[in-house]
Amino acid sequence: MCPPRSWPAPRFRFLRDNLLTQMPRVVRERTFDPKLQGLTVNARVEIRSEDKKHPGHYLSRVEDLDKKLIALSAPQSNGKPVAFTTGEPVRVGYQSEAGFFGFKTTVTGVRLTGRVPRLYLDKPEKVFQIERREFFRLDVLVPADFNPTNRPDDAYPATITNLSGGGCRFITERPISEDDVIELHFKVPGGSVKMRSRVLEATEVTVKGEKRNRAETKFVDTNEGMRDRVIEYVFDRHRETIRTRSDDRKR
Repeated sequence: MCPPRSWPAPRFRFLRDNLLTQMPRVVRERTFDPKLQGLTVNARVEIRSEDKKHPGHYLSRVEDLDKKLIALSAPQSNGKPVAFTTGEPVRVGYQSEAGFFGFKTTVTGVRLTGRVPRLYLDKPEKVFQIERREFFRLDVLVPADFNPTNRPDDAYPATITNLSGGGCRFITERPISEDDVIELHFKVPGGSVKMRSRVLEATEVTVKGEKRNRAETKFVDTNEGMRDRVIEYVFDRHRETIRTRSDDRKR
């Protein structure tokens, strides 16, 4: 299976409930084995760029597999080919009877001609098994501010101490009550985030000898682009934690 150089693509419907942005509850690293993990010809997959050249997720299909390469039907967006390039790092996710899986790899070639234009990927050594039962929660320390939705010009400082794609926990000096609806603002490496949030639980706590207010919140009326940004941040931080623990055990 020889990878050519350029391509357009057939049209596929965007998969809203995608495998690349739903944060896994548990991630297990495994040796990549298509037979064990159910990656077969005609399997539907999602692909996204790892270096943000092409924001968004694109649905594709496995056209061929061999010992070194995975051939996908070339993705398309708004009727035009997505300009993936040779050497570009990408992330792929898919569902099979064996579960949900994801892996990172590199584009090795593209093909313009033929009945089905193709995108060629280097076969990965590792795959991550994903259990998508709920949004994964991660302990963090992220500066933030918030305002009541009926007072958009106000801004009260807070520190997010636990974060997921579905909500967060934060600490603030400002009094806050259960069922309050607020706009929460913070930044992650992917950019600024603004989330409308409902306070599910509000309690008074002591932090370093001083009284503070802790809020457990759920994101509501969520912009999916913002949610994806949060999930990607949590996912990357979780991966870093796993890698650091693994390196520490080897020392």
